[in-house]
Parts: sequence; C-alpha cells; structure tokens
Amino acid sequence: MSDQLITVRVGGVPEHFNSPWHIAIETGAFARAGLDVQWTTIDTGTGTMCKALAAGEIDIAVALTEGVVADIAKGGNHRILGVYIDAPLIWGVHVASSSRFNSVESLKNGNFGISRYGSGSHLMACVQAECRGWNPATDLSFTVVGNLDGARASMAKGEADAFMWEKFTTKPHVDSGEWRMAGAFETPWPCFVASASNDFMSSRSEACATMMKVLAEVADAFMAGGAKSVKYAAERYGLQTSDAQEWFDGCKWHARPSIKNEVLVKVMASLKSAGVLTQEEAAANPANLVSEISSLEPTMPSRL
Repeated sequence: MSDQLITVRVGGVPEHFNSPWHIAIETGAFARAGLDVQWTTIDTGTGTMCKALAAGEIDIAVALTEGVVADIAKGGNHRILGVYIDAPLIWGVHVASSSRFNSVESLKNGNFGISRYGSGSHLMACVQAECRGWNPATDLSFTVVGNLDGARASMAKGEADAFMWEKFTTKPHVDSGEWRMAGAFETPWPCFVASASNDFMSSRSEACATMMKVLAEVADAFMAGGAKSVKYAAERYGLQTSDAQEWFDGCKWHARPSIKNEVLVKVMASLKSAGVLTQEEAAANPANLVSEISSLEPTMPSRL
C-alpha cells in the first residue's frame, strides 16, 4: 500500500454481517478513497474488541451495541461512530444434543458459557434473564469459554449448560446434531455499531467519516445485490444458501454516522435492570457515548 493511504485498523467477528467490509477491501473501494483498511478477525467477540481498542491494537471495532454501550459507560476510551446493522440480532440459546435442558425456561439456575465477561454472550444472557423475571446475579452462573470452539468443548464436557450466539453462525452445529436450540432471543435494538478509539478520532476524524461514507455505499449495494449477495455470504462464511437467504431477508445495513437517542437510552436501561450497569452508569448522557462525527437522531413521533 502507498504511504499516502491512511491506515485504519478494524476489528470484527468472523460473521456474515461483515461482508460489506470485506467487499470494500477486496474491490479497492477504501483504497480509492485514500484508506488502507486492515481487517483483524476477533472471534472472541465484543469484550475482546473493547480491550483491543483500549490497548491501541485496533482503531475501530464493529461490535455488539450492548457491549459497546456497557464498555463506554464503564469508562471505555472509545466512542460510537454510528449504527452498522439496523436490525436485531437473533441469539440462539444452544444446549448439547444430549442435554437434559429442553427450553429456555428450564435453564433458570443453569450455567451459561460466555466468551468473556462483558461480551455479548454474557450481557445477553443477563438481559434475557431479566426479561424472564429472573435475577441474573442469583439465577445464572457463567463459565468463560473464549470462542465458539471453546463453547463446543465446554458443552461436550458438561461444563457449560448453554451458550448464546448468533443463530445462523451456529446453525451448522445444530444441523450436525451436536447442539440443539432450546430457544431464541432477539435483541430489542439495532445489533451492531462501529466504535472508534478516542486517540484515533482525535487525529483521524476525517478518515473515520470517509470510511463510513464508503462503507455505507458498499453496504447499500450489498443490500440491493439479492442472490449475488446471498451467494457471497454463504460461500465466505460456510452457510447453507437457504440459511443465508433467511438471514439476508431480515438484515438491514445502516453503516452511517448516526444513532438514535432512544436506542442508547433503551440499551442502558436494560443493562441497568440486568445488573450490568450501576444506576450512575446508566444515567449517563447518551451524547457522551458518541463520537464527534456521529449525530444522535431524535426519536420520531409515531404516526398511527
């Protein structure tokens, strides 16, 4: 790459949602805009990405909304650029095929495998528990498993009773008979945001704005790509075409430097109810969670 290109180090999970990032890199869309976007796959999820931002190992994280909000509210040195995926994430609640657990309700007092504390698998187990009227502090326990392979090993040994992960990513393990889905849980907010370290934003805010502009154009084209886009995601991420199609039909890319105020308020309130954030942390001004290039979109009145 030319020295004239501005390097942007981006971290994200190895999942189909990130197809537009790879297309923009592969087709040279970022390079034509003066950016050398370098992708790092982080299969241990949002908690690891937040730590990588803090350590200066990546500049941008494409991570779960609830994990990013929780980390910033607790003092994380990064800010939200904008919503990346403007659709909920469907979390499969997985158990081993031989498990005695047959429903989510039966998992009260169960031991959930999590990639790490503060990760999406941890936070959403807590939010799901709270939505069911459970107390996450007393009605759940956790085992750190690292990543998807770690979860497979832990459940095979009977160490973890359940593991929550995006249902299409884990579907091959359900199809093979290794796991069963005891249920599913849908996030009540847009599932992925892009977040930039404060250090990077202080010197490269224009690069961030350019990156988001290019990403939005590529994401729009991907959404409009129909069967071609489904084929790309299925082949790159090892999905059955029918599963990729179902996922594609329910997904909406936003990839713009904006986020609705109501989203942040709702996430913080849910994390407080689940015991993840303190009352003081959950009372933070949502504007303090977003970057200088991001705008908080006001909540639009309903038109009945």
